[in-house]
Amino acid sequence: MSDPIEPLSQEPEPHCDHTARRVVLLRWPYPEALVVRARLITDTGGQFDVSPLYRADAGWAFSICRECAKRGAVALATLLLVLAVP
Repeated sequence: MSDPIEPLSQEPEPHCDHTARRVVLLRWPYPEALVVRARLITDTGGQFDVSPLYRADAGWAFSICRECAKRGAVALATLLLVLAVP
């Protein structure tokens, strides 16, 4: 039986080649998996780049990567510095 709530995105699992990347597999219905993903994002304060949920064997999954989050923070800081310089 499939979940009555469809995911926001049907994108396949995002891939990066960082060794820090981990996949979190949740064998729960979509709403519960979404709550776990949201709590991870809020509780870690952006320490990880978190992918959208995607269907996995017997449930839902998302991936987290600390290296992608560091790259994103550096890119944002660089952009803000460039915008600040007249």
